[in-house]
Amino acid sequence: MVQAHDKLLRPRTFQVGDLVLVLRRPILAHRKLGGKFEPTWEGPFVIETVYE
Repeated sequence: MVQAHDKLLRPRTFQVGDLVLVLRRPILAHRKLGGKFEPTWEGPFVIETVYE
């Protein structure tokens, strides 16, 4: 099962200045105001620091 999951993962590398979208995951499970039409991504954001 783990091997099948790992085959689907793609290694991603980011560099300073890249634009990325961030997946919105609310910490508290509460009722969504926008329902299914609420956006699931936020951004674009600029990467300022890259950690290895």
